[in-house]
Amino acid sequence: MVVGDVGLVLVHGAWGSPEMWRDVTDAVGVVPYEIRIADLPTTNGADATFADDVVHVKSLASAAKVVLCGHSYGCTVITAAAADLANVAHLVYLAGLALDDGETSAEWFAKRPSAVRLSLTGPRRRGRGAGRLPPPGRESSETARDDWGARTAAQWRPARQARSASAARHGPGPALAQDVATV
Repeated sequence: MVVGDVGLVLVHGAWGSPEMWRDVTDAVGVVPYEIRIADLPTTNGADATFADDVVHVKSLASAAKVVLCGHSYGCTVITAAAADLANVAHLVYLAGLALDDGETSAEWFAKRPSAVRLSLTGPRRRGRGAGRLPPPGRESSETARDDWGARTAAQWRPARQARSASAARHGPGPALAQDVATV
């Protein structure tokens, strides 16, 4: 297979950057297809629009067959970009909204009020005091978030190290390359 026949375009979310894909590209390694990483204009300039993001992603999708992979807001962008591209073989949504053609994120949430509540408040917990802020003077919500982040990182660090060790032994690149090559 010649590079250019198949391509993978990775699109970050709002407030993201191309840097967020480094772990993915490092894990994949050398592959027989082209990987392009979007740097969305709306994250770089106050005057940029959603349409600018869509045009940017379209400009990166030049391979004969392309897989567009979006994260969060990037999913909205790849949906709009794919509407006008005949060479898109697959759309991959990572923690994002799968919108109908022409549908906006605001319209999607308007149809699903419970999703808005969940996204603003986080998952509902059960039990006494669940979902309440700490009493004034005891702990700030920012401290609680920091503690949550530290606990979460400590919990997932061993799993990530195990995945990294497995990837080093088995090589994720060939498997992902095969998946994309079957497009």
